[in-house]
Amino acid sequence: MRLKTILFLICVLPSGLFSQPYFPVRVNKLWGAMDSTGKVIIKPGFDQMYVYGPNNNYLSAFKGDSVFLFNSRLSIVAKTSYSAIIEHGEGMFQTKLRSKSHYPSFYGLMDSSGNVILEPKFCLMEPFSDGVAKVNIYIDTIDNKPIEKSGIIDKSGNWIVPPIYEKHHLKSSSEGLVNFYQIEK
Repeated sequence: MRLKTILFLICVLPSGLFSQPYFPVRVNKLWGAMDSTGKVIIKPGFDQMYVYGPNNNYLSAFKGDSVFLFNSRLSIVAKTSYSAIIEHGEGMFQTKLRSKSHYPSFYGLMDSSGNVILEPKFCLMEPFSDGVAKVNIYIDTIDNKPIEKSGIIDKSGNWIVPPIYEKHHLKSSSEGLVNFYQIEK
């Protein structure tokens, strides 16, 4: 009954109110997707489903140990064993390596076509802005504590600023600007 109510509410609202073409829908504990008219476009059969993209036109779905990325045409462009695929700005997706423990997690990069740009190796990845993103990597350990350094990469995974800065000395802004901080000695 609840599904019918949700579908009815979406159907009676003018479709011009929605700039988001896809919405997750749950039926009997399984997730699928519907469009802004309330039509089910992906039959519920997934453990989880998330909507991403500037117009919510990309879907990430989980089933068992697999993660799927659907493009805006609802084609599966990636089926992986990563623990997550998350939209990360400017048509890029962050991948998260499945690990036996919660720490450390490693992140990589995938484009909207499902092509892996970088295998997961970063311990932090900020969203892309003007074609660049701040990333942190583990470079060593001291007393079993990881040492992180920060750098800036482009969408191809090339280093724009090499990872030589302390993680709190390199900051990026939403305008794609990078601020460097250096401690006086």
